[in-house]
Amino acid sequence: MIIGKGCSHGWWAFAPGGIIYANLALQKSGQRGDLPVLFYSFQTRQATPFTSMPQRVFDTDPGLTVSPDGRRLVLARIDDESTNLVLVTTKR
Repeated sequence: MIIGKGCSHGWWAFAPGGIIYANLALQKSGQRGDLPVLFYSFQTRQATPFTSMPQRVFDTDPGLTVSPDGRRLVLARIDDESTNLVLVTTKR
C-alpha cells in the first residue's frame, strides 16, 4: 500500500513521478480548511507537502486532478453553502 489511511476515491491523482493526494486524516479537526495535499514520490518513496487547501473542499468526491506538468490541481470546492429553490413553470 502506497497511501495509508485518510485518502479515498477522488482525493488522489497520478502526477509526473508520483501521486498527489489530500490526506483527510491530517486535516485539523473541527476546522473547515487547512487540508494538507501531499506528493508521494515513486523514486524516494516519501511523501512531502505539496500545498494546502484554505477553502472547504467538496467532501464526497472533489475529483482531484493534476495538470500534465504536475504544477496545478483542479478540484471542486465549496465557496458558498446556501440552497436556492427555483420554481420552473412550463407552457403547455
